[in-house]
Amino acid sequence: MELKGIHHIAFVVKDIDHFVDLFKEKLNMKLEKRFDSTSRSFAFFRVGKTTIELICPFRPDDDYYPFMKKSGLGAIHHVSFAVEDLDKTFNEIISLGLKTIQSKPIIAATGWKVLNLAPESDHGLGLQLTEE
Repeated sequence: MELKGIHHIAFVVKDIDHFVDLFKEKLNMKLEKRFDSTSRSFAFFRVGKTTIELICPFRPDDDYYPFMKKSGLGAIHHVSFAVEDLDKTFNEIISLGLKTIQSKPIIAATGWKVLNLAPESDHGLGLQLTEE
């Protein structure tokens, strides 16, 4: 398994406008994309080769909502490492005895092909793999 670098760092936030302002106006980052799905808002910034993803769930049935409720104004939810072939990497992970949250790689709301390690395998760090 070869990790090519950090693909993105995801923050779950309570007020996306506040953090878009912080990143864009105060930290002078370029807003690359912003959109809403059915239950959350997203904003994306680029720092070098790494994407910063802001996620703001606005419905209680959203998967990120419980994390947001216990995390104050915002917190890092996961760090995602870039891999070339996620299906191949998935098989390598399983052969190493690691567990994943999904039973196979999925296409996330962002359009990225991702796979999350289970908390018992990454010791609660929130590690994800994304196909580049």
